[in-house]
Amino acid sequence: TIDVGPGVLAPIADVDTGIVYLDDRGSRLTHAFEVVGDQLFELPKLELPQPSLGMAALPKMYANVAQCEVLRAYRLSAQSLESIGFRVPRKRPEFFQNDIFPDTVDTEIPAIDTQAWLNGDPASPRLISLCPRDMKPLSEAPPEVVRKRVPAVKAEAETDNTKDTISAMLNRIDETDEESEKSADSGSDWGD
Repeated sequence: TIDVGPGVLAPIADVDTGIVYLDDRGSRLTHAFEVVGDQLFELPKLELPQPSLGMAALPKMYANVAQCEVLRAYRLSAQSLESIGFRVPRKRPEFFQNDIFPDTVDTEIPAIDTQAWLNGDPASPRLISLCPRDMKPLSEAPPEVVRKRVPAVKAEAETDNTKDTISAMLNRIDETDEESEKSADSGSDWGD
């Protein structure tokens, strides 16, 4: 079961990401599910203070992709009309996340003109990129430097080895100084 509340679930589908949002009318919850094949995977719910009377999604081009926002919507409650955004946490948000923002349908410019539509001409939807001019796509980003995690016990052992190595080096320096003093006593004088 998705929900046991008495509210009507109103769906909003995002075909680009494969996420279905279910606004629970009369409730404070909006559910989200990722659709993979014929399976649903539950995502975190959005809970707001006021019960929802309805929700409408904006075209994808109005989402703030620089903040990894996959959906921007307006949600109506008895007290207000709220603009809400659904964001995806990402490891490298400074890059355009082209894996979750593929080219999307342009909803502002028609794919065909009126006469062609009246004639029944077929048309493919126009696609646009959501990548801002000042952002580089993640697929073109340099590889991430992965820092190897060293367990504390192993790090302690390596520290002890380092101490031993430093002690051995200092002993060699002391021996070299002693040899230098002996050769200085043998009569070599660089000052002449």
